[in-house]
Amino acid sequence: MFRMPSEKQFLLSGLNYNDLFGARQNTNHSPHIRAQMNLDTNLVICMIGFTLTALFLEAKRSHNLVTLRANMIDSD
Repeated sequence: MFRMPSEKQFLLSGLNYNDLFGARQNTNHSPHIRAQMNLDTNLVICMIGFTLTALFLEAKRSHNLVTLRANMIDSD
């Protein structure tokens, strides 16, 4: 369970957390969880890229429509 450093200090008082529970090592996930995390990361990157591309394409399309609308209004 996650605790703030001040909570650990209050709950453990004079005891050393690392002596009691050991120093934390890097988290080693099983291969199927790592594969799912990699897939999720790739999907998020893909969605961000698609969103940015759509944003720029929409701005260009909107500019063209505004120009056409202005030309239609200004025409005689």
